[in-house]
Amino acid sequence: MTRREAVETTGRPESPDREALTGVQREILALLCSGMTDAAVARTLGISTRTVKRHVRQAMEHLGARSRLELGIRLGRHGLL
Repeated sequence: MTRREAVETTGRPESPDREALTGVQREILALLCSGMTDAAVARTLGISTRTVKRHVRQAMEHLGARSRLELGIRLGRHGLL
C-alpha cells in the first residue's frame, strides 16, 4: 500500500515523515511531551497559549491524530521528535 492509498483509505498517513512538522511545531511538541503545560510552553517561547494550541492542532492534522494522546504515540512511534 502506498502512502497515498493509506491516506485515502484511512485519512491518515501510514508512516509520517519528519518534514510533516515545522521546526516550531517540533519544538512545541517536544516541550509538551516533556510534561509542560500549554501555558508553560507559551511562556517559554514568548507566544500565546492560543498559538501553542494552533500549532498542536495543525500537527495533529498533518499526522492524522485525533487526540493529543494519539499525537504523542505517533510522534514516539515514528521518531518525529
